[in-house]
Amino acid sequence: MRRQLLNRLHRGFTLVELLVVIAIIGILIALLLPAVQAAREAARRTQCVNNIRQNGLAVLNFEDTFGQLPAGATYGRKTSTTGGGTDRYGNPISPTTMSARTEYSLFLLILPFIEASPVYDQYNFLNEGGIYGNEDLARLQFASYVCPSNDAQGRTRGGNRFARSNYAASFGSRTQAPLSVNRHFNNDSSHSWESYDAADMETDGVFRVQQGNGGRKLKTITDGTSKTAMISELLAGQVDVGPSPGGNNPGDRGDARGTWIHVWMGTASYTHWLTPNSSSGDAMWQVMCVDMPEHGLPCDYQPKRGKDTHAAARSDHPGGVNVAFVDGHVRFFGDTVDRPFWRALSTYQGGEALSE
Repeated sequence: MRRQLLNRLHRGFTLVELLVVIAIIGILIALLLPAVQAAREAARRTQCVNNIRQNGLAVLNFEDTFGQLPAGATYGRKTSTTGGGTDRYGNPISPTTMSARTEYSLFLLILPFIEASPVYDQYNFLNEGGIYGNEDLARLQFASYVCPSNDAQGRTRGGNRFARSNYAASFGSRTQAPLSVNRHFNNDSSHSWESYDAADMETDGVFRVQQGNGGRKLKTITDGTSKTAMISELLAGQVDVGPSPGGNNPGDRGDARGTWIHVWMGTASYTHWLTPNSSSGDAMWQVMCVDMPEHGLPCDYQPKRGKDTHAAARSDHPGGVNVAFVDGHVRFFGDTVDRPFWRALSTYQGGEALSE
């Protein structure tokens, strides 16, 4: 009897018992995993909201400092003249005029207001190459410009030339320059660097492409600062280098979406023409868009940059995107938001009666 009792005490689990225990553990993990993933996404979304709020406040701090909002995208040429007068022998000195390319987004202009003044101070605004002559700074990635729900952290575009980001400036309800005849964008015979402040470059949004760094004044936003969208989210492009499938340039541009310093539509700018996370493609310059709908990055290729280009607000949050308004508050909008309402949010002088 004693031996039989000891044998029972030392007997292990049977195979059936082990399988039952493993099955129970698997069921518990399957039940808990969605809750864990949801908790993690909630934390990432909270950080994303904080980042977009900080960017909105940086824009407002710029306005408080300079009396106007920053330009959404600065593009053109800046000239400076040195020399002139006479030398020590009384001979006249001919003045030298230098011309530099200006090409950068508002996310460069607000760097001093997100505690990145040293980077801003190193940017050479007189470099003939513009952002391409400042690639040592353009490749820097800032935590305030990256949403942790997307995988843009540490990724670059063009072989480590430009850092990726997830926030963009609102260019209104339509396209990057809906009134333009494209003479400003396509380097044709009527192209003029000095015409980017022209009336046909106007948008109905808070931001536009222009030549100077100073944009609209707050008093011009007659729809109300709490009812006018200013910044939303973008998904960063997945492809670093290589030609775009719909493009005609076999260069190394790759997908340009989510490059914080760039000026073209879809890089650091978006519009409200499409609703958030739309299945319709971003209408971008064809050499800068790689069609990847499986990653939420569809393309509607445009042969040229500028007038006809638009890009939707996009995120990896389930069901929608965050939007920062001109007064600084942040709100989440679902993918199914009413399209007229979504477009009305982006206009600064539309006078629409907003109702969801």
